[in-house]
Formats: sequence, structure tokens, C-alpha cells
Amino acid sequence: MNGHADGVAMERWSALDWKEQGNRHFSAAQHCDAIACYTRGLDCELRDWALTRQASPSANARDGSAPLAEPTQLALILHSNRSAAYLKLGACACAELDAVLCTQIDPTWPKGWWRKAQVFLERRQYGEATAVYEMGLRRCPSDPVLVEGLQTAQALAESVRMEGERQRQREELTESLKRSEHPQGNEVNEKSNVALLAAHQTHPTEVQRQTSEPLPGRRQSDDGMVGEQVSVHHPPRPTVAPQSRAEVAVPVEPAAAFQEFTIAWPGLSTSAESRRIVEIEESNLYATLHLKRSASVDEVSRNFEVLEKLFLSSTGVEHTQAARLAATAHDVLAHGLKRWLYNLFYDAGQDRASKAEADDQSYEVWMRHQNRVTVPELFMVILRSSGPVLVCLILFYTLFLPLTVIALSVCLVHTKRLRASQPRVQHFDSDAVV
Repeated sequence: MNGHADGVAMERWSALDWKEQGNRHFSAAQHCDAIACYTRGLDCELRDWALTRQASPSANARDGSAPLAEPTQLALILHSNRSAAYLKLGACACAELDAVLCTQIDPTWPKGWWRKAQVFLERRQYGEATAVYEMGLRRCPSDPVLVEGLQTAQALAESVRMEGERQRQREELTESLKRSEHPQGNEVNEKSNVALLAAHQTHPTEVQRQTSEPLPGRRQSDDGMVGEQVSVHHPPRPTVAPQSRAEVAVPVEPAAAFQEFTIAWPGLSTSAESRRIVEIEESNLYATLHLKRSASVDEVSRNFEVLEKLFLSSTGVEHTQAARLAATAHDVLAHGLKRWLYNLFYDAGQDRASKAEADDQSYEVWMRHQNRVTVPELFMVILRSSGPVLVCLILFYTLFLPLTVIALSVCLVHTKRLRASQPRVQHFDSDAVV
């Protein structure tokens, strides 16, 4: 009977009652029930409008033609709330339809334009969202919500555009490096290519001046890489006697295991750079990336990108191993905790080097020793036991310890009950509203 009575009472609800019930469902994250309530409210609102129009046919007439509905604030709110509920469920098409109805019923209501823009933001269509905000501001000038939304949409659209530009620059630079490694009909000097990359890292504007004419419309990205400004048209070779690759590559002595790396960025060939990194191995990750110990994370990433592009189109076991070691150095030095642990290893190696001790321990082996887990002595006794002693220890752990835990639990419960049974002194605040 109660359920039937409640149903009869709900049939007498007004549009405002359905709106409030829908808001309660929305606050409880019951979005499907909220949509049903908002729909019932819109039905009630349409029914009331029809009865009013039937009682006074000329009340809503305008120039001899009757509109579909009179723009009421409650109808706008119901469509807006239902749009928000649809958006929570991911039904962007339905949410957009309700938002469009809001803008058609009352184009001067700013929240309708805001709801419509939210749908496009959910779809990551930032350009369309920007256009909706601008259209809403033409009808609702200086509305603070629309102004803030427009700024957010424009910032998101600009970030997407810049990310696409940086991605295109990286792809074009990678393609130019590939063409430099495998020239067709026009031989490219490998040493000049690497030196150009190194100079681009430290002096990008100088590289732009020295290379051929830059492409129009190029911008420098946020991470300092200019991208297209590194052209595949390299400066002409100096007219010197031809030399072999071994003569061009500057010989590099194996770096000391724990010595601060202070030399400038070299313009070596791929083979010489690979040989240098393989000789260093993991003994000095700073030297692998041509860094000082005080280098920042941005410098770590920038030097790694140069080495990565250098080994991008190279083949061979030595090149692959060098690329792997460079990636390991970047992974360790660009991560705060890993770099802190490596600095401990670095300092320990310096201490051993100052004491003239032999040091052939790699960072990986050192890390394994640091991660050793010390087993408690009591468990070592159990592992070394056998026969009757082992049986007694097993009985002790399987019987005595559980009983001890149960006894402690009983004592804890009993203590809580004693505290609960004690009378409490009530304190009242005279200023509180009862």
C-alpha cells in the first residue's frame, strides 16, 4: 500500500519537484535516475504550458504565430541539468542536444552556451569549444564564466597545436638524419653531421645562421630543440687531402672510472662515439652522456636525444650496445631517486679510488648488494634445525603464537568494554543552536 501511495503522490509532483529529486540523484552519482527525473519534469512543464495555452490561446501569440514553447527558467534548468547528467555517462550526443535546446530557447542564458562548450571539451574538440564560447560571449558580453571558459579552451587548443608542431619537427629532423646517414647521389660527411647536431644543442641560433635558408614559419619548441632548422644541406667540405675514417675520428682514451667529466661536447663519428661509450660501460654514467655531476634533468634529456639520433640509423653490435648504455644512463640520471642511489655508488667508487683499491664493481652489481634482505636470526635457527628440535619449533609457531594473538585480542576487547561502561561527563555549548 505504501508503494502504491508513493506512486500516486509522485504522479502529482510538479516540474520543480522532479527537478529537486533529479538533483538529489545527481549528487549521489545516480545519473540514470537523475535523467529520468529531469525528463519527467520536462513532461510536466510541457503539460502545464499546453494547459495554459489552451486556456488562453492568444497569450503566447506573437505576430499571429505561436512559438513551440515559452522560454521559462525552469525548462532551461531541466535541459541544462539533463545535459550534465548525460555528459557524466559519456553520452555526448544527447548532452549536446539538450545544450543546443538551451541555447535555442533562450540565447541570452550563458549557462546554455557553457553546457554546449563542455560537450566539445569532453570530446577534446578544443577549436569547436572556443567557437561556442565566442558565440556565447557575443550574446552575453563580459559573462565571467564564459570568459574563463574561453581562456581555458584557447589554452588547450594552443597546447595541442604546439604538441603537433613539435611532433612534426621531430619527425622531419629524424627523416633528415636518416637521409644524412644514407645519402642518394650526394655524399654527406658524417663528422660534419654530428658536429652540427652538437652545435645545435648549445647554440641553436648559430646553427640556423650557418645552415642553408630556414623554412618559413618554424618556431623553437619548449624543450629547446629547433627541429627543422637543422637542414640536411651541410656546409661544403674543406678542400683538404682525403683521410680515412680512422684518421678523422679523434682517438678517445678510456675514461677513468670515477673522474669528473669536464671535456667539451665532441664532434666525433658514430663509430668513435660508440667505442667510447662501450669502453666506459656503466662505470661513469655522467661521462656516457657528456655531463657534469651538477647537470640538470633538462641537460640529461637534451644530451641523450642527441646521442639517440646519432645511433638511430646505425647498425652493428657495438652501436646497439652503445645505444643501450646511453638509454640506461638517461633512465638513471633523469630519475630523482635512481640518480640519488647512483651518486652513492659514485661517491663510494671515488673513496675506493682515493685509497688505491681495485674497483671492478659495476653499478648493477652494487645495486644487487644494496638490495639484500637480512633474515632474522631466529629464522636462521629454524632453517638450520632438524629432527625433534624442528618439530618443537614448528609446534611453538603453530600453537603458541596464535593463542597469544587470541589472548591479546580478548584483552583488548575487554578493555574497550570497560571504558564504554564508565559514565561520561557531558559538555554542552551554550552558543550552539539546538
